[in-house]
Amino acid sequence: MNRKSTGVRITPFALGIMCFVLPFVQISCDGKKAMQFTGVQLVTGSEMKEPMGGETKKIPPEPFAIVTLLALAVGIGFCASPKRAMSVSAAIAGGIAVISMFVMKTRMDAEITKEASGMPITIEYPIGFWLVCLAAIAGVILAIMRIKDKGTANQAADTCSPQSPV
Repeated sequence: MNRKSTGVRITPFALGIMCFVLPFVQISCDGKKAMQFTGVQLVTGSEMKEPMGGETKKIPPEPFAIVTLLALAVGIGFCASPKRAMSVSAAIAGGIAVISMFVMKTRMDAEITKEASGMPITIEYPIGFWLVCLAAIAGVILAIMRIKDKGTANQAADTCSPQSPV
């Protein structure tokens, strides 16, 4: 196994995990930033002060943020393996991460809009959210490229090997 190519394949998944420290969701009311949550806060849960009442509200962990983080971690493990089947698994893990991010976005949009109950809010997904999505997509692409390279390498080996006369 080539260490350099292993490092390249692992990089998108590792960068995706590192992006969890960046802002994922920002909620504004009347153009003023009211709340912001990082990926880490979404995974571990958080507390927020309600802008109107000032009371603290516990926010539970977001299950799809946890699934995304786990899928990225599993993707690193699969990318480190020299086996072709593990490249397929790495691509699947990256795909699960991307899908989880967009399911999380859809769920959060619905929940936040419901909680706002008619207040003029804006929900934004800053750089952290989009970098995790891009990193997971890059991980999928690199895993697929590895699968295709192995397939063509095996075909080339078969065509170059001497055939015994029948």
